[in-house]
Amino acid sequence: PGQHDRLMMWLGACWRLRDALVADRQKNRKENKVARQRDPEAPEVMLHYLNRADQYKAVTEYARRDTALSKVHSQVRQNVAVRVDEGYKRFFEAVKEGRSGVKPPKFIEFKKYRSITYPQYGSAAHIRNNKLYLSGLGEFVIYGYRKARGRKKTVTIKFKQGRWHCIVTAEMQEKDIAAPVRTDDTRPDAGIDTGLEKLMAD
Repeated sequence: PGQHDRLMMWLGACWRLRDALVADRQKNRKENKVARQRDPEAPEVMLHYLNRADQYKAVTEYARRDTALSKVHSQVRQNVAVRVDEGYKRFFEAVKEGRSGVKPPKFIEFKKYRSITYPQYGSAAHIRNNKLYLSGLGEFVIYGYRKARGRKKTVTIKFKQGRWHCIVTAEMQEKDIAAPVRTDDTRPDAGIDTGLEKLMAD
């Protein structure tokens, strides 16, 4: 129960941070829109749109003001800014390509914010002897642990259906996953989602 409470406190702090960063982006976009309407001839370079570096600085400032957020590991806090930035990148790319249906990040309910990520596997987050160590949170016993192959990159903690899950992403060489195709192989290419448990073909 104590570990659950600490994880929920971190999750709540990161959710508040995310919405604050989204609010900053929305305010910045409105200010730039007003400035452009006021002076349509002004060069685009005079407008400043918030970027990831700007929001990294904002994260530090928000952590100074929020006691709960200040206890969250710095890498986890910065990953929140990365998520918001990636969301805006997808939106701007869609606008540029003329794709509809892609919207910028917006405010979300706490129940829909369900994970935190340590972006670097190593001293701050690692697994040894079926135990997960998270800097700032302590050690956790892992049940049903499958050993991750390859070079481990990130650790994500996700709350789903009343349980906490640990997701480790790892990078592997293609040659370690699939056998090379022979040059004289005339079979057509085929693709499959490796995450599927069952596959049906007709």
